Amino acid sequence: MQGALWTAAEIRRLVSELGLSVRGDGPARQSAGHDFGHLVVGQPRAVVEATCQGDVEVLLAFATAEGLRVTARGAGYSQSGQSVPLDGISLDVGRLDHVSPPDTGSMTLECGAGARWRNIVRRCANRGVLPEVMPLNLDLTVGGVLSAGGIGATSHVYGPAVATVTEVGGVTGDGRGLLSTPAAPDGLCAALLAGLGRAGVITSVRLRLRRVRPRVRVFCLLYESAAEWLGDQRRLADERGVDYLEGLCVARVLGTRTTPAGRRPAATWSYVSLVGIEYEDGQAPSGEDAVRGLSGKLMFVDDDDTFDYAARYDGRFEAMHRTGAWTQAHPWIETLLPEGILPTLLPDLLEAIPMFLGDGHRVALVAQRGPALFMFPKPGPAVAFSVLPVGVAEGLREDALRALRRVHDLGTGAGGKRYLSGWLGMMDEPAWRAHYGDAFDDWIAAKQRFDPRGTLVSTLFPGASRG
Repeated sequence: MQGALWTAAEIRRLVSELGLSVRGDGPARQSAGHDFGHLVVGQPRAVVEATCQGDVEVLLAFATAEGLRVTARGAGYSQSGQSVPLDGISLDVGRLDHVSPPDTGSMTLECGAGARWRNIVRRCANRGVLPEVMPLNLDLTVGGVLSAGGIGATSHVYGPAVATVTEVGGVTGDGRGLLSTPAAPDGLCAALLAGLGRAGVITSVRLRLRRVRPRVRVFCLLYESAAEWLGDQRRLADERGVDYLEGLCVARVLGTRTTPAGRRPAATWSYVSLVGIEYEDGQAPSGEDAVRGLSGKLMFVDDDDTFDYAARYDGRFEAMHRTGAWTQAHPWIETLLPEGILPTLLPDLLEAIPMFLGDGHRVALVAQRGPALFMFPKPGPAVAFSVLPVGVAEGLREDALRALRRVHDLGTGAGGKRYLSGWLGMMDEPAWRAHYGDAFDDWIAAKQRFDPRGTLVSTLFPGASRG
């Protein structure tokens, strides 16, 4: 009897006989059928908890032999079903969460794919180091972030998080355990890093570290001109050597006005740069030195412990939980754009975004380095534009998706590339071909090489031929 004909109970029994930890209770399967996006629903037949890489190898080899489908899952923070089974087994790698002590000789740290970035920060705190790039949400898993790419406030220096990986442990779709480096000829790193879990499962990684100073001073600059704002960000990245750089678009609603789409809020936009500079105790940088020659108005200066600063967005996520926004839909959209076009494109992007999606839309410079499947726009340099609403009520969901489709069309139409972490419901095969361009055949070949039987599928990639 092949896997497609087995009942959920039969699958759970057979997997349990392999010595794997399997859950089939309603709450476990229901949870695995959703992700943070709350935009798609899957049907997991079982949830298997991996406790080591060997568990992943056993399950994937068995699933390949028996025609079962598997979807890897860390913390489930995907938004388009990357971590949600269509009709198969949910492979929970959250217990692959070891974090080794930082190696300050090689300036690297080894950890499991299920490790939370928060625990990595704790491990690093007494060594005076941090990963070169970290996400703003420290409760994401390392494997989940690296399956998409990873953009943070230090990406203007180091690029996406996938560019900071020196070694990957993984299991191919047909159950082969491998250890590889970005320079190795086996191509595993290129298939797994920013690979969305299509060709294999990341089980462990080694990340590059950077030395940090104990304190960070943050300068908040306000701009009325997008061109001056973006020009100063480039200047800060290239000439000032700042440690952290974040940009925000902030709306001031002035009333309403009539548009072709009906009456809408009328808003003017301002732009904010948050500029962070680390320092030793008693040696804080002066505002005069930090912002000299810049066009923005200095609004405030703040000081923080560097390791506490890594968790500065915890308050936002706590508020989302307390208000119920966490359980609402999160159709986030992130696009990497050629930096030179953003000043002229930005008004159209902001006009396309309804005010119920909030403001605070983010802009981040991203140094162009990383694996082959992390696609940058041409020409460079690149800037990420992100719309990250705290939550969208069900009655506004379709309006939100239409608006974000417009943002997608504007960005890709101007030569941008999607950062593959947000809502990807509009990505049909022609869109994937356009996204990968000359690398499209390599994308397909990696799937065929490392998952020849199409074992790894999800609600984002339901077809065995494309993953």
